[in-house]
Amino acid sequence: MFCFEWPGHPMVRETTAKNVHQFSKLWFRNGTVDGLGSGSCFRELDGSLIRLP
Repeated sequence: MFCFEWPGHPMVRETTAKNVHQFSKLWFRNGTVDGLGSGSCFRELDGSLIRLP
């Protein structure tokens, strides 16, 4: 599961929505996103993925 940082600014929401769409495409095609196939991650606005416990 991926959680996306969402500060509330309309332009950032638009960018976040594009990222959610991209992550979904990768997940359905490959079963992984950035090499992660299981577990939970948080995606910061700068694109960093942080694995959650």
